[in-house]
Amino acid sequence: MPDSSSSSPSIYRPRSPRASPLWQIVHHSWNDFLADYESKYRKIHGPLRPFTVEAVEDFFKCGDLSAGFTRLQCPNPECGHERLLAFTCKSRHFCPACHQRRVCSTARWIAETLCKPVPHRQFVFTIPRMLRGIFRKRRHLLDHLFRTATESLRDWMRLQLDLPEGKLAAIAGVQTFGDYLVFHPHLHILSASGLFDQTGRFHLLPAASTKSLDALTELFRHRFIQTLVANKLLTEKKARDLLNWKHSGFNLDAGEKPVAADDVDGRRQLAEYLLRAPFSLQKITWKEETATVDQAGDLRPEAVGERTMRDHTKLRAFELADQLALTTYKATASFPREEPFGLTSQLRRAAVSVASNIVEGSARFSESEYVRFLEMSYGSARELEYRIGLSHRLGFLDANSHNEILQLATETAKVLNGLLRALRK
Repeated sequence: MPDSSSSSPSIYRPRSPRASPLWQIVHHSWNDFLADYESKYRKIHGPLRPFTVEAVEDFFKCGDLSAGFTRLQCPNPECGHERLLAFTCKSRHFCPACHQRRVCSTARWIAETLCKPVPHRQFVFTIPRMLRGIFRKRRHLLDHLFRTATESLRDWMRLQLDLPEGKLAAIAGVQTFGDYLVFHPHLHILSASGLFDQTGRFHLLPAASTKSLDALTELFRHRFIQTLVANKLLTEKKARDLLNWKHSGFNLDAGEKPVAADDVDGRRQLAEYLLRAPFSLQKITWKEETATVDQAGDLRPEAVGERTMRDHTKLRAFELADQLALTTYKATASFPREEPFGLTSQLRRAAVSVASNIVEGSARFSESEYVRFLEMSYGSARELEYRIGLSHRLGFLDANSHNEILQLATETAKVLNGLLRALRK
């Protein structure tokens, strides 16, 4: 054993797996989860995969001496000190301890061995909420996201550098989780900030080219939608609707600036984020007395603002609702004078309510409240459809105005219904 007088000796502190909040949660709920899976969860998540059950059962035994251990003994006969080291499950993703060991070793290998000593940056490709459900039960289809994003990034760089045969040096990982463990498939690409030519010479992307990523986002959006249509995962009509949206829901983030060529630690941190576990034990609290779980997200003020503040102006439903309110106000201006507190007022209130509820719901902190306000918006749109028809039958609206408002109200209701269905999945 090391001499006690040696400087800063490392101290082994065995972990207590049963003290982990994750272990307590799974231990409390696992049997009920298995018993209720077919009736409660299969419809949403698909059949329970055998390796999922194996991963959880292995996790129960991870770090438990009763499940097996290695006996370590100091070779110094005068010491004879012993220690028992429990076997671990060595699994990825579900067991935070074992997964983090893999993350640290793999990220170090990526940063020091795999990556060339050139500037790197991380690109994150995100798809609209309404498309995410396609992949929930068919994870193998996420290969489309991987291929479309990496090929779009390569071709965009080729165009920026005028290098038609340039080669992309990158490593990518699909993550299917977001804050609070919602299903959120997106792609992280740790890429050299430029391309290599046929001779192996590196060509750095000009700084100006990454200030605006709109062209890359549009290239990715069009190619991804075309891929879904080609594989019969999306109808032609839905594809046209997505391509016509002013705010498409496709997003791309590339950070503020690339990591320097000699910044090995910076590359390691990016690789660790790409490989990170779906959840952090530091953010989970198990309340035994109530058998409930608190899952904390990033509580920095700026992060809370980013997560909870939805931008209603980027919603297609709001664009339609706003136009619906303007059109309704203009059309009702010619209604009879005796109608200001009758249909005139009712039509205007209903039209404004459609847009107003979208705005207020977007400002709410919880998703359940967001859904509730969208439901009220949807109800107002349907209410407006009836009152527009009634106004036309009473002779207050001409055929052109009636058709224009009715078409807007119907289209708004359809988009809201699609958004609500996506949120409820």
